[in-house]
Amino acid sequence: MAGNRAQTIHDLHQKYGPVVQLGPHELSFSGIDTIKAIYEGQGECAKGPIYDTFGRTGLFSMQDPVAHKERRRLMAHVFAQGNINDMEPIIREQVQKLIAVIDRKSPEGIDVRQWFRMLSLDISGE
Repeated sequence: MAGNRAQTIHDLHQKYGPVVQLGPHELSFSGIDTIKAIYEGQGECAKGPIYDTFGRTGLFSMQDPVAHKERRRLMAHVFAQGNINDMEPIIREQVQKLIAVIDRKSPEGIDVRQWFRMLSLDISGE
């Protein structure tokens, strides 16, 4: 509620290690070794109810493994290494524009959520 959840969780990891229980049904992992096991499509980790709060269901937030597999198959070409390489200069240009805005507006502060939303829309639009 105070806006420092990320720092609090980080502090807990510093004190207790790479796995911290945040609640009766919530764990936090900080080790890079766990990322593949948790997020790979073939993993045994089910996405929890928190994913229901992400708004419109997209590939990232889909909880049904069968529906996710089908959607991922339809979108696989987007994630091909060649397409990712082609997008890098476009993404770099949009990020550089955002950095310029942050530099210009930093004394007055910015709404990071709003600007990152605009960044994602600009990249998607490109």
